[in-house]
Amino acid sequence: MDETLDQTVVRILGWPARWRAFLAEVLLDSLDREPPFPVSAAWQQEIDRRLADLDGDSVTPIAADEVLAELRSLT
Repeated sequence: MDETLDQTVVRILGWPARWRAFLAEVLLDSLDREPPFPVSAAWQQEIDRRLADLDGDSVTPIAADEVLAELRSLT
């Protein structure tokens, strides 16, 4: 059976919330498997290093609004 995307969306919206939440999680996870654009091996290594730093204790993330507020105070 061939369904159009619209028909599929309408059918899925009729699913129970927990099924839709599961599908949303699976779809979002699938987006993380490949970069949205090609990156060089060197950049991929840098990305991996930064992610490892965030996962560990070597860096402390700062919220973007805090950084922007600090930058605005410098002017």
